Amino acid sequence: MSGELLEGLVFRDAHKKDDDFLVEPVDYRKYNFRFLLNAMIEHNIYHLGQVAYVNKML
Repeated sequence: MSGELLEGLVFRDAHKKDDDFLVEPVDYRKYNFRFLLNAMIEHNIYHLGQVAYVNKML
């Protein structure tokens, strides 16, 4: 499953759920949804920083 597809599935329904789902384990992984969402947000921020850096160089 691609990262974009997974991200879409996780974020699409996250606002409909209680915070209780954050402690549920992610299927076939050794971490929970809180860790997954946090990592996805940090990853996107990292790439936004790269884009801003390259943009400034142009």
